[in-house]
Amino acid sequence: LAVQIHPDFADAYHRRGCARLKRVHAGQISQESREIETAVEDFTQALRILPIYHEASFNRGLAYAALGRYREAAQDLQNSLQTKDVELAREAHAHLGQGIEEKFEGMQGQAIRHYEKYSELGGKDALIHDRLSKLKAGEVESTRRIALEAEATALLVQAMKEAEAGDKARALVTLEKAIA
Repeated sequence: LAVQIHPDFADAYHRRGCARLKRVHAGQISQESREIETAVEDFTQALRILPIYHEASFNRGLAYAALGRYREAAQDLQNSLQTKDVELAREAHAHLGQGIEEKFEGMQGQAIRHYEKYSELGGKDALIHDRLSKLKAGEVESTRRIALEAEATALLVQAMKEAEAGDKARALVTLEKAIA
């Protein structure tokens, strides 16, 4: 009703979009994806009226994620970070970290940065802190593995040069080091 009375009132569209998402999450809607799409339309209209409506951008990002439209979700969540609302920014960082970690291959560093920002903003969710710890441990292990592979490659090159120079005994020693 508010949208009909005041079609230029961004908050009315935002609230209607949020109400749609709440009904979906409560299991009150049979065609969930259609209702989420309609919520996206409401959030989009709110953003047309007020482009810096960070809450609408955040909620549209969540709706896009629910629809499996992860790039659009990430873009909206990123846009919502421009807010001065610490709680909203904290939640956006949490969702961005999780989405990047789960849906975008090879971007663990960005997920870590969002989880760290979540923590800096006072986020206390133990699951997010656990994810951050695991990602950091994986990043350390990956860096260690890359360094070992580079060292082994250098030793293989050295062994080949030693073999070409006729020093086969030394080449075997170097090769054993590379294998170890």
